[in-house]
Amino acid sequence: MPSPDLTLLLALLRVLDPATLDASAAASVREFLVEAASADTTRSYASALRYRAPWFKGRYRAPFTSPVSEAVVMQSAVDCWAGRGKTGLTWELLSAPDATLVDGGYKQKLGA
Repeated sequence: MPSPDLTLLLALLRVLDPATLDASAAASVREFLVEAASADTTRSYASALRYRAPWFKGRYRAPFTSPVSEAVVMQSAVDCWAGRGKTGLTWELLSAPDATLVDGGYKQKLGA
């Protein structure tokens, strides 16, 4: 059994490690998230994930896993935001993920 001084030192080292979260803090975060998530927010997030998962599969030819990299978040934004082209609004979304979204009923038509 470690001495009291060693036990205190080990506890302080755990606290000072930015890669770890104290068990009670983790429990508090989970409780906060449950309390803070309204039904509308939960539905919104679920809807976004229902769209992003097939987009990811069409774009990267791989199943969606979480968390995703910042590059994936940025690519999703670029693919799904409309930009001004010479003939009107344009999208950067490639044809494969676009077709995946239309075939799955997540979008109504190609290219929009």
